Amino acid sequence: DCTFENNAAHDGGAVNNAWGCSPTFTRCSFHSNTAYWKGGAIVNYNIDTSIFIGCTFMGNTVEFDGGGGGIYCSGTDDLTIANCTFSNNSADIGGDIYILYDVDVTIDNCDFCGNGNNSIHGPYSGSGNTFLDECPQACPDANDDGHVGIADLLLVLENWMGSTGGDVDGS
Repeated sequence: DCTFENNAAHDGGAVNNAWGCSPTFTRCSFHSNTAYWKGGAIVNYNIDTSIFIGCTFMGNTVEFDGGGGGIYCSGTDDLTIANCTFSNNSADIGGDIYILYDVDVTIDNCDFCGNGNNSIHGPYSGSGNTFLDECPQACPDANDDGHVGIADLLLVLENWMGSTGGDVDGS
């Protein structure tokens, strides 16, 4: 469990995995990271194995005309991505994931939104993935305090109860 947020680099805005390492990321969040050339959040370059399980990639960006707003992968033996969420990442090619060559990629049970047909560039296998052109609206910050929490839920319920006369089942 870890969070990588608001980082910037030439390649791999948050993490640059290179030359023989075998990282595993479990329940990690990669938010609002920026790379100039490739891999808004992650670059995997000539490594043995890379595994992402239950991770979230949101709002990561490649500024120039490179690829992989979330993950850029080249020359890696195995890349496994399972039960991850990719939303509103951006790159000219492979808004979420860019797979260059010589990579055995498996992507299972992941959710992709905000990139349409540009979500994944390159060959991969896997199943149970969902792709949406637009991301569902998140819960609102109803009281405008900068955080979404129980106070927002209570305000939404208060407004709803007022519109139904306080009768939960509407009768």
